[in-house]
Amino acid sequence: MPAAPDNHDAHDYAERIHERLPRRLQELRERCRLSKYGLARDMG
Repeated sequence: MPAAPDNHDAHDYAERIHERLPRRLQELRERCRLSKYGLARDMG
């Protein structure tokens, strides 16, 4: 079975998303004036 090709671009992209996602979610939550508790409550 052939080895999977190295795909550093995809890995780098995933790392950037992983770094930015928590802050982006916080920004959106704050824009909607929701606390973490309020968001969890509204999502059930």
